[in-house]
Amino acid sequence: GPALLSKAVWSHCMLGVLNSSVTTDRWEPQTEALLSLSHVSLGEWKERIHQLEVVSSVLWENMAFPAIVDFRGTNLRLQGAVLRRQLQSMGDLLPPNLQEGYMESCESLVEDSDPLIAAQEIQTVLRNFMPPNLLPEGIMGACTACLQQFVQSKVQGGNSQAQCGVFWVNMGLLQVRVWTPQTIFDPAVKRAYKLNYAQQELALLQDEWKARSLLSELKTGQELKESSTTDGFQHPRIRYMWIRMQQVKEQIAELSRKQAFRPQEPQYSRLFQDLQHYLSTIGHMSVVEELLSQLLKALQDPSSFRSKSAIKGLLKEETVWQNSQQQFCQKLMEDYPLFPDLVGPVRTGLLQLRHGMRLVASQVAASLTPVPGLPKFVSCLLSFPSVSPGLPSDLARAEFLCSRTCMDVLHSLVKLLPQQDRDSVIAQPSTLLLNALLYVQCYTLSTGELSEEACSLFRHISQAVVNEWDDQDKRRREQEQTEASLYRSRLHGSGLTEDEQEEKDFSLEGPADTEQVCEELEAQQGAAEAGSLSVSAMNTMVHVHQCMCLGYAQSLWYQSPPPTNNSKEHIKALISSYQIASPVMSHFYHLMDSELDLQLTGCGLLLSALLQNTFKGSGGFDALAVSSEGPYDFYQQPNVSEARLCLPVLEHLTEAVRKRLEEWPEHPALVQVSTSYRDISHGEMTHDIFFVSLQMSPTHGHEWP
Repeated sequence: GPALLSKAVWSHCMLGVLNSSVTTDRWEPQTEALLSLSHVSLGEWKERIHQLEVVSSVLWENMAFPAIVDFRGTNLRLQGAVLRRQLQSMGDLLPPNLQEGYMESCESLVEDSDPLIAAQEIQTVLRNFMPPNLLPEGIMGACTACLQQFVQSKVQGGNSQAQCGVFWVNMGLLQVRVWTPQTIFDPAVKRAYKLNYAQQELALLQDEWKARSLLSELKTGQELKESSTTDGFQHPRIRYMWIRMQQVKEQIAELSRKQAFRPQEPQYSRLFQDLQHYLSTIGHMSVVEELLSQLLKALQDPSSFRSKSAIKGLLKEETVWQNSQQQFCQKLMEDYPLFPDLVGPVRTGLLQLRHGMRLVASQVAASLTPVPGLPKFVSCLLSFPSVSPGLPSDLARAEFLCSRTCMDVLHSLVKLLPQQDRDSVIAQPSTLLLNALLYVQCYTLSTGELSEEACSLFRHISQAVVNEWDDQDKRRREQEQTEASLYRSRLHGSGLTEDEQEEKDFSLEGPADTEQVCEELEAQQGAAEAGSLSVSAMNTMVHVHQCMCLGYAQSLWYQSPPPTNNSKEHIKALISSYQIASPVMSHFYHLMDSELDLQLTGCGLLLSALLQNTFKGSGGFDALAVSSEGPYDFYQQPNVSEARLCLPVLEHLTEAVRKRLEEWPEHPALVQVSTSYRDISHGEMTHDIFFVSLQMSPTHGHEWP
């Protein structure tokens, strides 16, 4: 529901456009990994690029809006507008001499920075001068609660989601109570009767005015006019008729504006019964307040509940309540479509009520799985190219990735995932170290020097990665030795006699021991693979080490100019960070606040530009695009810009093949070419084109028809 807008759902949607599928591939430091993550096939590249262009345009046009008008500030202004409208609608019930001052207090409540005085004046007027028993039961209490909650949020400036939720719950109760019909007679029908009576009265007054005008014309030669009402010689009835006709005309105009079409079948009585049944069951004020108080208690004092399962049971109760509210809203819309003047305001109150309860419940659900450093972790990876307030430089970001706080965040996230998703969602510590190494390189390239602090961190990361590589190699050798010894024992026997070996095989302990050894080997192998460093990752470390040492080393016998600070290394660090953070955002965006979206906007724009420029093949050699590193592998690396040029040729070819298939439906070469084109349209964009070209050749085994 709308409560999700307070979370980082915008960043989640943006990454969903950039990353079309959740991949389980391992982290790779090459920039081509962005293309493998996007999975844009040749057949759909136009649609995907159009999506990226639209999203980029929306981001550019609205980039400054969240910085100027944040979600919480906008929400507080909306609360003020709704509360002022509701309070002002009650002003007509007050004595006329107090209405003007009351309206000014309602304006000051929203417009002034200090609403305390205006709130006290409003409460005093409503408590002392509102006629008793005029409003339904509970109206004044809900109105006072909304007023106090709004003042508290505006004065304290916190406006947390829980406070916001409490306000919307009280406002929803107030809205529903005010707009629920209080009589068993349809107000629209009542207004129709009033309109009919007013029209009849106007017709009688007009007839009498016309008769008296004719009489006046016979006596004096002049018809009755408006000026006749001020003539002292005219009968007082003349003045009364004129004034009354003007009043009735205004009444008719007002009643005509409020008319509503009603069905022939009398449905109002059923609507009235449904609303009264709702107010006595799931919409009863005591039921709503009890559920809200329980949620606030779970949020403020979780120790008062026996266990987390009790809190989860409370959240399930809130979910059932929400479903019941949704069903009732749907029933009102479907069963009473011709009662919008009654159903619309009540439904608005129900939506406010549900929204407030969902806000509080979402806070309770988030408190069950707290990950305090998660926003900082994601901001460290994806607040690119700008820096976040807590991490002012690339060096600070690298230090954070190497810190114990970052490791604690990973451990907390692992606990929230099922066993089968942990390796594909959460990055390994060695991966974070290599990503921190790329940040150190970006920092030195930006500053133009290898400072003492950066050098110390560089040595620390390099030593940690080398130690991990040595441990991995040691585990691999131990595993090979264990497998070799197990193979020799199976091949040459265990040295026992034939009778002893037969007795051991038939015993219960032998097979169990063998099975246990195999399970331990599989567990060790899985652990080794989960924490392993790939060759390409180590090559990245060697490349960074070479760049740093050769570029910034200075001695009497060696002088080297510092390396050039181009965008290639920064893009590499961005894509590496994107690979780590993208699965985390897709699984845990609901645990992050919407304020994080503003920090991740630049990253989304940059990644979108990278994909667009790579697919279009525009910009030249120094363009902001993904470029292959090292020798080009035809069968592995996609050459998107060149493959895209083949698309019109393949489209004309497949059209010609379809026409030929009508004459030769089962021709092997035509069927194979058609199948290959379909695979290209929904698959990769590189070497499949080569196989189509082979099939087009007459030497492939079949002549063209």
